[in-house]
Amino acid sequence: DDDSWRNSSSIFNEQSSYKKVVYVWDSIYEEPASPVLSSAIFSDNLGKVYVYFDSSTDKAFLLDKFICNRILTFSSASKSICYWLNDSTIVIILDSYATLLPGDRLETLPTGENIFKAKCSSYQENCTTWSYAKFSYVDIDPPINPIRPKPILNGFRLIGSCSDIDVDASFSIGSGGRAMYYFWAISEIDNSHYNITTS
Repeated sequence: DDDSWRNSSSIFNEQSSYKKVVYVWDSIYEEPASPVLSSAIFSDNLGKVYVYFDSSTDKAFLLDKFICNRILTFSSASKSICYWLNDSTIVIILDSYATLLPGDRLETLPTGENIFKAKCSSYQENCTTWSYAKFSYVDIDPPINPIRPKPILNGFRLIGSCSDIDVDASFSIGSGGRAMYYFWAISEIDNSHYNITTS
């Protein structure tokens, strides 16, 4: 059997009515490599970013939601909320402060400032001496199946022949928590003079 999981500082007893055997093993454990960022991707609705590490972390013992700049660096990190989805995945919740776009860089804190390490199993000793994670970064990938914005236009159904046409698109949805940008154009009008103004 593979007994590589046993630690040298531990003594194991096997007892029965016939015998008692004591085992002592030599230390074979080495400190694992510190986790580094492997990828990041937007959710389809642009409301979240999933951040992946290449191995399990101790999650910096953050068991609840936390301000993202405790672990990560990106625009608006000090105003964004994060949480651990599992030992190797952080979820960034994006809101009205969000400025992140596909292709933007996402980083951990500089080497020496990070507060998380590799995950420590219950049978591994001296995990407190392990090194904290080093600086790493990734570029954020676009969503796999992005949800298209849905324009919603409001205005008068009937207007005078010389009146201005006012159209309100502020109720449009699908901006991913960011400010919506509008581009206006008029088509299928022949020999007419018009101006488009926005506000």
